[in-house]
Amino acid sequence: MGLKKFFKKAGAWVKDKFHKAKNVVTKFAKPVVKVVKKVTDFIGKTPIAPILDRVTGGIYGTIKKGIDLIPDGTVKDNVNKFADQAKKIADNTSSKIGDMQDKANQVIDKGKQWVDAGQKIGGLVKRQVPRLVASVKPLTP
Repeated sequence: MGLKKFFKKAGAWVKDKFHKAKNVVTKFAKPVVKVVKKVTDFIGKTPIAPILDRVTGGIYGTIKKGIDLIPDGTVKDNVNKFADQAKKIADNTSSKIGDMQDKANQVIDKGKQWVDAGQKIGGLVKRQVPRLVASVKPLTP
């Protein structure tokens, strides 16, 4: 087998393997990237702490109205103390959740940069590698 035939076969083999690899990567990478983008957009746009504050505030208000209906003073005071402690715990939890969401948004923003970079690199490879493979010519005249 001459060099010309060898390089022709090698070029065809590389081109074939590239197309197979591109098809496999495209089948799996595109859906994963789409899901990651949608999840990060949803998490970044959903304010969890304010929603939690509204829910706990509503529950606390309802409990307070119920406590006001209790006739005995000592029982009423004890239940009020318990409700106030529960409200403090809920407020602390809400602020911690807000901090966690802020940190999660920072991580998501960095992740989006990596996802965007991956998509750009994938597009570049998709456009440039076939040109490079097609331009490989045998060394012998």
